[in-house]
This record gives sequence, C-alpha cells and structure tokens, in this order.
Amino acid sequence: MHLHHTKIHCVAIVMALSLLGCDKVQAPNTTNTSTATNITTNTTAQTNTPTAAPTDWKAAEKQRVQNDVDNITQSMISRKPERMVEYLHPRIFELLKKSPNDMSQLLKQAGVRMNKRGITFESAEYISAPYFLESEHSQFVIVPMKRVFNMPDKKLEQQGYLFGQRQKGTEKWGYIDGKHLNDNNIRNLFPDFPPGELLPSSTENSVKKQ
Repeated sequence: MHLHHTKIHCVAIVMALSLLGCDKVQAPNTTNTSTATNITTNTTAQTNTPTAAPTDWKAAEKQRVQNDVDNITQSMISRKPERMVEYLHPRIFELLKKSPNDMSQLLKQAGVRMNKRGITFESAEYISAPYFLESEHSQFVIVPMKRVFNMPDKKLEQQGYLFGQRQKGTEKWGYIDGKHLNDNNIRNLFPDFPPGELLPSSTENSVKKQ
C-alpha cells in the first residue's frame, strides 16, 4: 500500500474511534447519566470559523444535525456501538474496508479497554450552533463542541468539532471527529470541500485531580 494511503488508513481508524469517544473514553454506568445527557449551548464561537453558506436549507438542517449529535452522545452513554456506527461517515468504512458490524465490534472492544482503565464520559456541550458550507455536489456541517471525560487521575476536556458531509439531494449526514482533520487532509477525504475554507482548531486540556 502506498505511504500516502497508509497514512489515510491509519487516520481513518483513529477518526472512527474518536468520533464516538472510544479512543480515550468509555461511557459511564447508565445509573450516572444525568450530566451526560444534558448537551448545553454556549454562544461563544471558535476561532477560524469558516464563512457559512447563505442557504435556505441550513435552518431546517440545524435541528437534524443537533438530533444526530444528541443520539451519538446517548449511544456513548448507553454503550450501544451499533447505534453509534449509524452516524459514522461512509468514507471511514471505505478506507478501512470494514462492514458496519465489523466496526461495531471494533468500537465495543475499544470501549472494554477504556472501561478497564477507569475512563468515563462526563458531558458534552455545544460551543456554538452548527454551521454549514456547500460545494457543487456536497453539503458540509461543522458542529463546535466541548466534551469532558473523567480519568482515574485527571479530567480531560476536548474542545473541537464534529465534521459532517452528505451529497446534495440526500438526507443522511455522516460524521467524523474533527480532531484528526486539518486543512491538508480534509481534501484527501473530500476533494470538493470548498477551496479557501479553513477548519476550526481543536484543543485538549487535562486537569489533575486533587
């Protein structure tokens, strides 16, 4: 396999896991879900926010996308990887050459490992409303988010975004965690991503527990 495609293949594995929080976290016991189920909205926007396309469809799609993100979060909490996989972008399956069932098993195994390490999902919060871009054939959405995870010795805060794409004329969005996307590899995955648009930044901070 060519080195370029090998790198994309490796990134695809990590993106498939991190979309669902499974590269670092595992959902908590369902008896402690009151905090995690509350996805709140913060009106503070991230830097490097691309200019959203002025279209008529984006208002209706905002609610659809937020429902998707809420369902992804609930799937993390309830430990149902088969539901999480429904929201994974098809490009991930193509690059990994894996079926949805294979991906469910991969995520389940990753979740077991994270659970053994005592890592739990605490909360998710919208940093700002989803915003949309489009090309001739595709529509894109960026969902700025903050997610917090509990680890045995520290609390981990990830501030970034989910990236969604769909073909025009279709309803279903597919998502990738923006943590592993940048202004170079985004066009390897989606060649028609609008030229000149910059992706938001992603940060990760940890605070040691007292």
